Amino acid sequence: MQYGKDAASVGLLPEELLILANAHEGQEARRYRLMALRFQPFNTAISRLMDVLVLESQRRLEELKRINKRLFFMGLPPSKTACKTPVGQHPFFILDEPMASQVFERMLSDEQHSRRLYEQLLEANAIPELTALFSAFIDQKLAQYHILEEARQWL
Repeated sequence: MQYGKDAASVGLLPEELLILANAHEGQEARRYRLMALRFQPFNTAISRLMDVLVLESQRRLEELKRINKRLFFMGLPPSKTACKTPVGQHPFFILDEPMASQVFERMLSDEQHSRRLYEQLLEANAIPELTALFSAFIDQKLAQYHILEEARQWL
């Protein structure tokens, strides 16, 4: 599946691709952590699933750091994974099925966006080791999308 090159990924060095992936995955970890908190009062099973997705995101962050260190002998900028509460979002907690359905639609859209970003990084990449890494991340994102689709039935 081919996607047009994103302006941000055209002509980037491999280290820059890793920095972009690291920043994105830090945002993903924050997003999953926030969803775990928001779903807690409504559905603890979905909240626990979000906690698992946080762990998967943290594993991807560790893999990015490991490969960056091996290829470039330097550390990636720290990714900020602290959870920030969005300002002006009322109510914060998910309390009913219509709200949960709406949030799930957004999560599925975000998951597709995340996969497409990794596809663009893969397309902009020229290092075999990063090809394997980004391909694995794309597969993981596809799997997570399907898991979220199934979890939506728990509502």
